[in-house]
This record gives sequence, structure tokens and C-alpha cells, in this order.
Amino acid sequence: MGIFSKLFGKKNDEYSPKFRLEMAKRLDRKSIKYVTERDEDGTETILGKQGCIYTSGELLRVVSTDGKIFEGRIVDLLMSELMSGD
Repeated sequence: MGIFSKLFGKKNDEYSPKFRLEMAKRLDRKSIKYVTERDEDGTETILGKQGCIYTSGELLRVVSTDGKIFEGRIVDLLMSELMSGD
């Protein structure tokens, strides 16, 4: 194992079902300040503010003070956290 592998770890395959399920577990019941959606051009649109992420079986749901914003199958989603952890 090289020095950079030790420092930064092995890069995860964010397209694998295993990675997506692990990410969903990390995000479960996490409160969020806002939710954005990024289109193919890289433009982000704010979908909602002040909410929470829930997982139930194979589904991930995002709810805000305005109600349910999003629901999708975990294995079909690309998810990420901000570097700040927010």
C-alpha cells in the first residue's frame, strides 16, 4: 500500500449498490439545511429547506417543513455530503 493510499484511503465506487446502501445508512435521520438538485449542465436548484433524510427498506425519503420533497430507491440514487458535513 502506497503512502497516499494510507493517507487518503481507497476511493469508493459511488456507483456500486454497496456504497449507495452505506451512504444511505450514514445519511439516515440526518437533519438538513437545504436540498438541491443538480441537472446535467451543473445548475443547482434548491428544492427545499430545513428537513430530514429518512430511509425505509430500499427507499430514501427527503422531507422538509413543506412536506415530502423526494423519494427514490437507494440503489438508483447518487448521493453525497458536502465537505463541511452539512
